[in-house]
Amino acid sequence: MELSATAKKALDATAHRAGPSTANRINTLYNDFLASQKQEQNWDSRIKTLSSANTKAEAALRRDIRNVDAAKLQRLQLQLTQTKERYKPLLDQYTALNKQIKVARKLKNKDLNALLAMQADMMKTAVQIARQDIRTKEAALRAAKTEANKKIKAMREELNGIRPLDQQIKTLKQAASAANKQIPPSWKSLNQQARKDDASGAVASLSTLLTLSRQIVGHKQEIHKLEGRIADLIRSVRQRLASNR
Repeated sequence: MELSATAKKALDATAHRAGPSTANRINTLYNDFLASQKQEQNWDSRIKTLSSANTKAEAALRRDIRNVDAAKLQRLQLQLTQTKERYKPLLDQYTALNKQIKVARKLKNKDLNALLAMQADMMKTAVQIARQDIRTKEAALRAAKTEANKKIKAMREELNGIRPLDQQIKTLKQAASAANKQIPPSWKSLNQQARKDDASGAVASLSTLLTLSRQIVGHKQEIHKLEGRIADLIRSVRQRLASNR
């Protein structure tokens, strides 16, 4: 926002006619206002860059968190599946044998029952070992899942610390927007005062414009600080994730 050549010429003329002291005051306020606006633009650019980087980094981090210990869990699941497949013929045979024993009992065939019972006894130890091996691998998988879920929960909770920072940023943006909406009326007044040779009014309008612009700059500085804290938090969780691998 800058005065047109015509408006600036009128303001300079008004300042000149008001005397050196007022002229210096008007020129200083106007130049400070322009400088403050450049600061606003600079902070806007820095905020946009950092905010965009944070958004991408957070999304990638949340995606990676979902895969915590994924390789370990896949390995344990594969071991369990392979173990079950390896023991399946033995366990199926043992199950079938016990069904045959029940049938033999109903038929009251003592010789057949004795033969089948002997076969079952011979398999019993191997079956117990097989079942225990399966239970051990199932327990290992359950424990690994529990541990992974614990890690995921802790990292997500830490990452959720971004939410209150986002809320603070939202509040600051609203404050900056509210201040920015007050600039056009004062800018319009400044143009009118320049044309009407109203030096004191021009000083008042420029003072208001500078105050509002500096308020906006202050809000944007705070927003950038909060985005920096978000970046730090994301880095912290990323390091935590790396240490868990």
